[in-house]
Amino acid sequence: MPRRSVLIPAVVTAAICVSIARSSELQVREVGVPVRSVNWVWLHAGQDRRGKPCIYATMGQNARNLFVLQIDPQTGACRQFTAEPARANYPTATLMARDGRLYIGAAYAGHLLRFDPEKDALEDLGAIHPGAATFPCRLDEDAQGRIWIGSYGTADLTCYDPATGRFLRHGRVDDVDMYNYPFVNRDGTIACLIRVTRPHVVVFDPETGKKQAVGPVTVKGQDSLDVGRGRDGWIYIVSSKGNFRVEGFEAKPVSTLPPPEPPSKRVLSDGTRFEFLDASALVYRTLRLTLPDGSARTIDLSYDAAGNDIFYLHAGPDGRLYGSSALPLHLFRYDPVKDELVDLGRCSKATGEAYSMANLDGKLYISSYGGARLSVYDPSRPYRFGSGPQDNPRDLGRIDRVSCRPRSTLAGPLGRVWVASLPDYGLWGGPLSWYDPQSGQKKAYYGIAGDASCYTLAHLEKAGLLAVGTNISGGSGTRPKV
Repeated sequence: MPRRSVLIPAVVTAAICVSIARSSELQVREVGVPVRSVNWVWLHAGQDRRGKPCIYATMGQNARNLFVLQIDPQTGACRQFTAEPARANYPTATLMARDGRLYIGAAYAGHLLRFDPEKDALEDLGAIHPGAATFPCRLDEDAQGRIWIGSYGTADLTCYDPATGRFLRHGRVDDVDMYNYPFVNRDGTIACLIRVTRPHVVVFDPETGKKQAVGPVTVKGQDSLDVGRGRDGWIYIVSSKGNFRVEGFEAKPVSTLPPPEPPSKRVLSDGTRFEFLDASALVYRTLRLTLPDGSARTIDLSYDAAGNDIFYLHAGPDGRLYGSSALPLHLFRYDPVKDELVDLGRCSKATGEAYSMANLDGKLYISSYGGARLSVYDPSRPYRFGSGPQDNPRDLGRIDRVSCRPRSTLAGPLGRVWVASLPDYGLWGGPLSWYDPQSGQKKAYYGIAGDASCYTLAHLEKAGLLAVGTNISGGSGTRPKV
């Protein structure tokens, strides 16, 4: 189903519901698109086809394919280039290569795109690995200018050679996990960070084709492990089981880590730095430029965003309809009396989407992905999101230490807000949790469904019981064990 066909019926459904409430006749009409934001936003410094400094922004969206913005830092003028492959909605991995061409891994198309300033075009270089790579995780460039691509769903490793225009597909580098994040090492080998159930490193040698796990193999939820490049060019493993320098097929313990490689600088050739001023609000419309002398100015960007999918709808405590957009999460409201549709903005520190909502004592409780964060909103008070006591909505933090996707929220029993969730990435066993608004206390019941997950909730008032439906799924990146 095309993305747009997901968006519009959801809006029309809202119109049906409120029309039934206001009239005995069924009236179907489109209310509108509540949220027009973007996701997977990355910024890069570059040049246009005339060699003039410019800013590139890659932006994803639900209702249409991803696009590249070429921004003139002097005038703020934008040129928008939209990707062509089907399902190329999200720029999940990007890389500004040394030759000034911008590479983009597109999910869920599994294609590699490239913006070439000389051609003034966004090119589709083709499928990374058909059937094996749908979600590019990371791109890196080696000394020969080849682009190494690690992907989800089969922990795939593929190399693209710009000199020949061909892909060399090396296939799966781990037999269990699904996510691969490749790093080009100083010696020319490729260190692949594998996630998520057993985070560890697999080294691949482009010369011989050999693949081998090196260093510690950790367990998600029990240990920690990450990978980074030092300023000396070597790849380092940083873990709860020790720190290591990866050299060839050896992980050599190190007592101290070198300074990390500096992050990609958002700096133009004249020293001007740039960033989104409204990134924390998940809006991405205002760019701030800081000049070398310390002075700053802002640019309001004009581009066409098609709209975000509606992930969830809920009848609020005030007789109005509330909903969540997906990627990013904005709370929106439709007032059937005023016939008014409003994007209220951010309602949680989570940025994915609200999975479920519930009403209690005139307030709206919102459970959001990721991290199963709980927020509370009082419609009678002014809207000002934050995490402080006076903020509204107020982010109350994670409901527990394991939950990630809060599939069901139920308010009322014992005066509490109850949440049933799928667990975090790489984990099994989604818990049943509750929050007490009076005391602020939270509690979770772990393992009550074994390796399955609590999924749906119903209050059996006459029996004084809470019914919990379960699902065989674990967290993302796992396979069911039950």
